Amino acid sequence: MRKLIAVLLITLIAIFSASAASVNLAINKEYIFKDNADPSYPDDGVKLTDGKFASIGYKSPGWVGTTSKQQVIVVDLKDVYQIENVASNFLKDFEAGVYIPNGLALAVSEDGIKWTFINQVAFKYRELPQEKMITFKYTFEKVNKKARYIALKAGSSVWLFMDEFEVWGDSSSKQKAPNGVFLDEIEFDFIDFGS
Repeated sequence: MRKLIAVLLITLIAIFSASAASVNLAINKEYIFKDNADPSYPDDGVKLTDGKFASIGYKSPGWVGTTSKQQVIVVDLKDVYQIENVASNFLKDFEAGVYIPNGLALAVSEDGIKWTFINQVAFKYRELPQEKMITFKYTFEKVNKKARYIALKAGSSVWLFMDEFEVWGDSSSKQKAPNGVFLDEIEFDFIDFGS
């Protein structure tokens, strides 16, 4: 009898753990840029959330390229979820003038109007990978906020290439989004990215 109870408990724990597993909530979700991608390295509206990482090298069609000095990307999850981590993937291709961002900032919102600053990070050149060509993934960990909209600001001095924007969280935490704005009505200047 004890063995049966132990097996049942282990099974229930395994089922509960699997149902609360973190998933990429941003897969195939809509997003917008503050500044459009460069026409030479365009965005088709799904590249950053299709779950497909580009090959190394700026000529890979999976990259979205921009020369914006302060690019902002906002992903719409359509519903509110408990967010755990947010990750973004960038390219460094030294010979092509494509560099890793010099800083990132993250904010979240349930309605697209009121924003909560999460964190920001500034990268020092010497702390970044020194390889001439590499992909660089940065993850904001332990976000622990409920949100529908996820906003990322990436600072760059030249070309900025990005191929994926991931929002990791619990899919079972889904709640109907409160009244707010639509994605194309987001006021970028009102997003709180800290100082």
